Amino acid sequence: MAVCYLFSQDYFRSLIQVLSVTFTLKKKQDIVGIINQQKVALRI
Repeated sequence: MAVCYLFSQDYFRSLIQVLSVTFTLKKKQDIVGIINQQKVALRI
């Protein structure tokens, strides 16, 4: 039971890490996209 509990905690922690990294990368892509849109708008 204790081993199962430790495993699930570890699993959830790594899952949260992956999700947060994915979310951060997506936010960075969104920011880059916004900056690129503004550059295009400035060019016009």
